[in-house]
Amino acid sequence: MKPLKILLILSLITLSFYGNSQEKVFSLKFNTLMTFSKPEQELAKAYKGNHNLQPFAEVEVSKFLFAYWPKNRLGIRLGGTYDYNYGNFLDLSYERIMRAKIGAFGLRIYPIASDYPAIEALGKLDFLPNNILGIYLYSLVSVLTINSLHFDYRWGTGELTEYTYLDDEQIGEPIKRDMSYLGWGFQPQIFASEDFRWIVNAQFDFGKYKWTNSAGGISAIKYNYIGFGLQYSL
Repeated sequence: MKPLKILLILSLITLSFYGNSQEKVFSLKFNTLMTFSKPEQELAKAYKGNHNLQPFAEVEVSKFLFAYWPKNRLGIRLGGTYDYNYGNFLDLSYERIMRAKIGAFGLRIYPIASDYPAIEALGKLDFLPNNILGIYLYSLVSVLTINSLHFDYRWGTGELTEYTYLDDEQIGEPIKRDMSYLGWGFQPQIFASEDFRWIVNAQFDFGKYKWTNSAGGISAIKYNYIGFGLQYSL
């Protein structure tokens, strides 16, 4: 990983920790369960999905930065992440399997965030629809967006290793590539402790890792994440 990128993420996380308001919440979150992945672009010309369901793990450190709507306590939350992903693909001749391992650091921004948990933040909003259906839809959208809707950029290293399909024997040495990721998703909060320090969330994320292959083309792996997370706030 380039030193400039490491310096950038560390600087942004440090700034988020040392805001000037004691109300801003510093949080540590761990997400895990499964991903569904498939090859795309140049990689899809040689491989297709094999064991599409793979585990993943993600750690996030984040903090509420500032409220752009102070009256309703809505603002920006910024986070740093580290993700580890797997992939398993079968070549189109049914002779080889490619296994991918990708570790990546990233930046995450929550554009509709609060320094309160989502349910608590919803109760502090001062505008509500005047009918039952409107209130239901309003509440649903709020829970799906407040401290949930986010956008990701990651960079890291992927290791691609080929194996024989029948004997599962490694073919040659692993190939390492610098990869980048763009994605977005929802992580709605589904449970909070009474003091709001512990929060459980669902996870529905979508994105794609890209890299330049040996021929100069662009290869990619698309990931869909389904999981759960546990967050602790200070």
